[in-house]
Amino acid sequence: MAGGKKEKIIDCHIHVTDTEGVSRDALAGNMEKIGMSNMNIVCTISMEKPRVNCNPEALLYKNSYPDRFYISGGLDYTKHFNKEKGLDEDLRDQVDRLKDIGFDGIKMIEGKPNVYKDMNLPLNSPVYSMYYQRLEETGFPVIFHAGDPAEFWNPDPDARKPWERVWGMPGPSYEDGTYVALEELYWQVDEIMGRNPGLKIVFAHFLFLGGDLERAGYFLKTYEGFHLDVTPGLEMYYQFSENIEKTREFFIKWQDRIMFGTDLGVGKGFDAESYNRSVSELRRYFETYDEFVCEHWKLWGGTIKGLGLPEEVLDKLFGRNFRKVFGENPKPLNNTKAKEECIKQKKLAEGSNNKEEAEKLDRIISNIKIR
Repeated sequence: MAGGKKEKIIDCHIHVTDTEGVSRDALAGNMEKIGMSNMNIVCTISMEKPRVNCNPEALLYKNSYPDRFYISGGLDYTKHFNKEKGLDEDLRDQVDRLKDIGFDGIKMIEGKPNVYKDMNLPLNSPVYSMYYQRLEETGFPVIFHAGDPAEFWNPDPDARKPWERVWGMPGPSYEDGTYVALEELYWQVDEIMGRNPGLKIVFAHFLFLGGDLERAGYFLKTYEGFHLDVTPGLEMYYQFSENIEKTREFFIKWQDRIMFGTDLGVGKGFDAESYNRSVSELRRYFETYDEFVCEHWKLWGGTIKGLGLPEEVLDKLFGRNFRKVFGENPKPLNNTKAKEECIKQKKLAEGSNNKEEAEKLDRIISNIKIR
């Protein structure tokens, strides 16, 4: 990004699992070093009971560095799993509760096929009607994972070989008929947005449409609140590179609706070198016309070709678009309510005799400072 005022980078999509101070401090300290002003910690629901979601970790990070971290909270499906009535009202009320605590948005992974299968709850279910309506009324944004790479529905195991080389294990297989079809998920997304045109939703991993820019353009044209993030999706940057001019035109046309993110996880002992290398390579892709082997995904094979986007587009991609949707600054955290949210999950762990989980949550609670 040559010349002019540069927008500091915001990573719109990271995960945290470690609650020890070394990772929080190292992560926050590293941001200034690489010209990054903020990160948005996204919290998924947990299918591992008694844990409800990953909100406590994010609350601790924001409590420690309130000006650095935006947080997008996971929902609580206790009523759903306990087969209790009133889930629709409860989901609606959770929007207000998360806002009151100081969350900046919501993260939904409910559209990932294996999670979708376990929950057995369509994204356009009437159970969500009041929830989506409340999101629309309040303008509270959502980072939404819907789908997965199309190759995961391909019965040919060779289609998943690139993931096996990078991950050391095959990509998941959804072709046995027990998982929701990708086309069905796209239809549900279309219906949700059609019913609630005022929703502000950022679909993670480009909604797995890196190879179908026509459909991505349809969603963007049809729904004003529809946004995409460019968190890899290992396949996505290779798909973009197959027709670089078409991709570049797409990013310029929809420059106000796409956000930068990494989807990296911060575990015990934050590895700043690895994170910074990933950010550098992603920036190289968007900022230059270079054709290069991405070190982070080199086992995938082949090269990716940079887009060389104009500076104005880069400023929006790297930060301005996120601020437009999530706010100029992270929302203030109500530390007392944040601690209460963690205590609620601790009690669930104690009730299930999960001593390890209860002790972890107790450490989080003791480290949340009431200011």
